[in-house]
Amino acid sequence: MKLQLDKIGTIGLFVTAIASPCCFPFFGFVLTALGIGSFDMFGGWTMYVFQGLVLISLIGLYISYRKHRADWPLLLAIPSAVLITVSYYFINGDYWTTLLYIGCLGI
Repeated sequence: MKLQLDKIGTIGLFVTAIASPCCFPFFGFVLTALGIGSFDMFGGWTMYVFQGLVLISLIGLYISYRKHRADWPLLLAIPSAVLITVSYYFINGDYWTTLLYIGCLGI
């Protein structure tokens, strides 16, 4: 299970983003049309779940680094996680979501 932690966090991060109609309105429409609804049931918790999944991804990548000694995934993921956190908490402009998605791509 330790070896799959980075994959669980990354997959969960993207499922949370896709299933939230505020992120991708088209997917929100498709999920509602299929009767699934959206992850809006989390209410104000969605971003905390999202950040928790980022943390799980970082922990999994660190465990992977210790086993494989490959620097580049961890060196790419750490600034990406910082970008996600900074864009959510400290940037008030209209481009914070763009930075958030760039951080997701780096994870």
